Amino acid sequence: MVRSNGFLIAFAVLAFAGTTGLMMAQTPDKPDVPTVTPDDATRNLDPEARIEAALSKKTTTDYYELPLKDAIMHLADAFQIPIVLERKAMFEFGMSDEDPVSLALNDVRLDSALNIILGQLDLTYLVEDGVLKVTPVQTAVDRIQTKIYDPQMSDETLNEYGNQLIELIKALDPYRCEKSHAVQLIAGKMVVVADYQTQRKVAALFAQLKAAGISRDTATGVTRPNSVGKISDPSVYPEPSSLPTPTFAIPPRPLLPP
Repeated sequence: MVRSNGFLIAFAVLAFAGTTGLMMAQTPDKPDVPTVTPDDATRNLDPEARIEAALSKKTTTDYYELPLKDAIMHLADAFQIPIVLERKAMFEFGMSDEDPVSLALNDVRLDSALNIILGQLDLTYLVEDGVLKVTPVQTAVDRIQTKIYDPQMSDETLNEYGNQLIELIKALDPYRCEKSHAVQLIAGKMVVVADYQTQRKVAALFAQLKAAGISRDTATGVTRPNSVGKISDPSVYPEPSSLPTPTFAIPPRPLLPP
């Protein structure tokens, strides 16, 4: 009797182990996403600034027919940032966090990876309330934010070309800007009232203007010292009459995903 019971117990243990092993073998491996540890430069930033800094960092993805919620969870863990799926809004547009996504890329920026992944499902993202929110494109367009940008240009340049700069900003995303969004020049600052993704394009535009050193005195055509850099010889200024009619050089459109 004891031997029989022992045999039955051993058989049950082996059967359980075999079943567990079969279940594990049938479970697909999750992609291995490298963890990005916040560096000292971003560790003490406020939550939204930390998220913005993370969006410019590089990652590697290898997703194939992976549920959206799993892909988002992996990225949130890798970059140590809070990401929230707005499931109620997704449900209203017939979307689910179980919808599959696929993406295999090496050394790509997080914001680019998100644009590609979410674009497969007509989703987008925005940074709000200290978290990164994933939501349908249709609802994100109406989530308006107000931001103030410093063009870092002389008053004369702004007076001369301010309207062109405003039109350039509106041209970054005509569809979104025509939905009663505002772009105004107030006291030498550019006030932009638009959705999050348009604000990112505007910020990239001003970053390009700054990098290009566009801060010119339109009366003389001489680049004045500013935060971009100092002129090589500030004592040498050509006569205004010897200069061609100044033009406001616009850099190419920022290379940001739509």
